[in-house]
Amino acid sequence: MSKVHGWIVDTAIECDHQRFAGFLKVSLEEMLIALRDDAALLHDPDQLLPADAGRALDEAGELDLDAAVRTLYPQGFSARRFVTVIEEETVWRSV
Repeated sequence: MSKVHGWIVDTAIECDHQRFAGFLKVSLEEMLIALRDDAALLHDPDQLLPADAGRALDEAGELDLDAAVRTLYPQGFSARRFVTVIEEETVWRSV
């Protein structure tokens, strides 16, 4: 049996993860980050590191080597896990 999820996807981040008429509102940015599994890049918002480095900075400003192996989908991508990542705000919690 299929399960349908309806979300409001907007380019603005205001009111993210609030519900309107029962529908969860999320930002397009969050959707794209989740689809590309790019949450680790949020540690380098100005993209000061080379794009192919796949690394982020830790709290001390040092390269965080663990960020390169971080993923939102440790068992591989699935539609079910994608829904969970969006609904539980996993993209922002991994920052």
